[in-house]
Amino acid sequence: MPSISEVLALAIRHHNSGGLREAEDLYRQILDIDPRQPDALHLLGLVAFQTGNCHAAVDLITQAIAIKNTDAAYHEHLALSLVGVGRGVEAERAAMQAMALNPDQSETFNNLGNLLQEMGRMDEALICRQKAYELTPDNHLYSYNYAITLERFGRLEEAEAFHYQALKLDPNFPEGLNGLGELHRKAGRVDEAVACYQRALALRADFVEALNNLGLAYSSRGQLFEATAILQRCLALRPANDAALSNLGNIYQMQGRAEEAADIFRRAVEVNPGQAVAHSNLIFAMIHMHDATGETLLRQCGEWDRAQSMRTPIIQHSFANDRDPDRRLRVGFVSADFKDHAVSYFLLPLFRAFDRSRVELVCYNEVRNEDVVTGWFRDSVDCWRDSKGIHDQGLTEMCRADAIDILVDCGGHSGGNRLTAFKRRPAPIQITTPLGHGGTTGVREMDYFIGDPFLTPAGSDSQFSETVIRLDKVFAPFEPKDFWPEPVASVPEQPLFGCFGDPARISRQTLLLWRRLLDAVPGARILFKHKAYGSDAMAEHWAVRFAPIADRAIFEGLPGGWVGNMDVYGRVRVMLDTFPAAGATSSLIPLWMGVPVLSRVGTHTLQRFGAPILHNLGLADLAAESDDAFVSAGSALIADDTRLARLRASLRPTLRDSALCDAQGAARQWEAAFRHVWHAWLAEAGR
Repeated sequence: MPSISEVLALAIRHHNSGGLREAEDLYRQILDIDPRQPDALHLLGLVAFQTGNCHAAVDLITQAIAIKNTDAAYHEHLALSLVGVGRGVEAERAAMQAMALNPDQSETFNNLGNLLQEMGRMDEALICRQKAYELTPDNHLYSYNYAITLERFGRLEEAEAFHYQALKLDPNFPEGLNGLGELHRKAGRVDEAVACYQRALALRADFVEALNNLGLAYSSRGQLFEATAILQRCLALRPANDAALSNLGNIYQMQGRAEEAADIFRRAVEVNPGQAVAHSNLIFAMIHMHDATGETLLRQCGEWDRAQSMRTPIIQHSFANDRDPDRRLRVGFVSADFKDHAVSYFLLPLFRAFDRSRVELVCYNEVRNEDVVTGWFRDSVDCWRDSKGIHDQGLTEMCRADAIDILVDCGGHSGGNRLTAFKRRPAPIQITTPLGHGGTTGVREMDYFIGDPFLTPAGSDSQFSETVIRLDKVFAPFEPKDFWPEPVASVPEQPLFGCFGDPARISRQTLLLWRRLLDAVPGARILFKHKAYGSDAMAEHWAVRFAPIADRAIFEGLPGGWVGNMDVYGRVRVMLDTFPAAGATSSLIPLWMGVPVLSRVGTHTLQRFGAPILHNLGLADLAAESDDAFVSAGSALIADDTRLARLRASLRPTLRDSALCDAQGAARQWEAAFRHVWHAWLAEAGR
C-alpha cells in the first residue's frame, strides 16, 4: 500500500497537469486516513478555488493554516480565496502574512500585485508590478507580469516593450512567447501571434495554453478546420481544459453545428461548474437550436444564475443615491460592443437623442479592440469609464462611486458580458436589453427587460426572469449609414431570394422550409453572401450543410467588406430572415436598400426580431407566424412585380419616417421607462 507521501506526490502530479478531479480524489483519500494532513487540506482548498468554490477553499485552507502556518503559499492561496468571497480586508491581511514569511522583497511586490489584480484594484496592482520590476529588472518573470498588467490598462505599446524585455532576458521563455502572441492576436496581428505560439510550442510541445491560443488565432483567420485540429490536440493533452472546450464549441457554433457546440459547452461546464463564459456560450448555442423554447432558455439561464450565485459573495446592499424622484438620473450602460458592431446601429442614435437634462449617461467600456466607432460612443456620453479587465468587485465599486441610479446591460449572454458583476448589484436598478444575445438573462439581480409589443407580445412574460417593460412600438431606434448608396430602382428579372445573415443562424428545419418555398417558385434560387463563405473550403462546408437546397444555392464571400458590396441588393428580389436566430440589422439594411424581407416569426424573442421591424413598416403579412404562411407570402411576393417595384421606391422613405428610425421618440420612451422604475424603486425602498 503506498504511503501518504507517495499518494500526495501522485496527486500533485495530477494537479499540475490539470487533472483536478483525479487530484481531488487523492487528496480526499489522504484526508480519510489523516484528517489533519496540512498539505492535502491546502491543496484540496486550492482545487476548490480553481473550480470556483471559493467558500470551500477558504474553509479548507484555513484548516491547513491552523495546523501549519509557516508556509507562504498557504496564506497566498487563502488571500485569493477570500477575494473570491468578497472578504477583501481579510484577503489583504493574508497576503501581508504571506509576504512576511517570504523575505524576498521583489517577490513580495509581485505576489501582492497578483492579489490586487485579482481584487480588481488595478492601479495598486500596476504599482506593485512596477516596483517588482524596478527592484529586480533582470528577472524575466517580473517584466512579463508588468507587461500583462499594462495590457489591462490598454497601454499596449509599453506592454509590448516589456514583453520583448522579458524575452531578451530569457529567449526560451514559453510563457513570455505565449503572452506576446496574445498581445499580437488581440491587436489583430494574427500572423505575428501565430509565429509566437509556434515558437513557444517548439520549446514545450505540451504547452496547452499556447495550443489553445494558436487554435483561437487560426479561428480568427477563418481557418476553422485547422483551428479544430489544434484544439483537439490541446484536449488530447488535457481533456478537462474548459477554455479549450469552450473555444472548440465556439468553432462548432461558427460552422452551424449548434447541437454539437452545445454538447461541448456542457462538457466545459461539467469540468468547471463555475465557468460563467462556457455556460453563457451554451445558452448562446441553444438560441441556434430549432427546438429551443423560451421556457427551455429560461431554465438554462436559471441554471447559470444558480451556479454563479454559489460564487458570488453575499453582500448587504445599501445605496446612498439621492432619493429626489424628479432629479436627473445617472444611467450607466455596460457593453463590450461600443465599436463597429450591430449594437452601434441602435445605441448611438439613442445616446445622441437622450435629453441630458433628464439623463446623465455613463459608459462602462468592455471593448478590447477599439475603433473609430468607439470614439463616436465616447463623444456621445457624459462620462466614459474603461472597465475592461477590472474584477467584478472593482466594477461594482466603480459604479457605486459613480452613484449610478440605473445600470443597463447591453450584452446578455453574448461574448464579453459582465453579468457576473450585475450579480453583485452595482446599482439600485438593473435593466437588460434585447441588444447582445437578445433574451432573458436569468439573473435574479436583473430587474427589468426592455421589450415592445411585437418582440415581447402579451403572454410572453413567463419566458423572463425579469419584469418586461414594453415600449410603445419598438425597443430601440435604427440609424442607417449616410454613405450607403441609393436603392436600385429596377426590380431584378431573375426570381432570386437572398440571405446575407450569419449562416450559423439557419437550422436544417429552416432549410427544409426554404426548399418548400423554392419548389413553389419555378426557377428561383437563393444567394447566400457572408464572410463565412470567404474561402473555398468554407463555401464547400456550407454547401454540404445546406444540402436540402444546395442545388438552388449560390455562395459568395465578402471581399472588401460590406462597404464594397452594397450593390448586391440590386440583384435580389426578396430577402429571407434567418431562423431560428432572427436578424435585426440583417433585415433593416436590405429594407433600407429597397428590398423586402420575409421573416418566419417564432415563439420567443430570439425568433421575433423581424416582427417589430415588419409590423412598424406595415408589412405584417411578411412576418409569417407559420410555415404555410411563410411559403404562401414568399411565393406570392417574389412573383409580384408591381408590389416589388412599389416597395423598391417606398421602403427607404417609409423606414426613415417610421418608429424604427425615430431616435427622439425612442429616447422619450426610454426616459419615461427610467423614471417609472426609479419611482417604483423609491416606493419600495421607502417601505
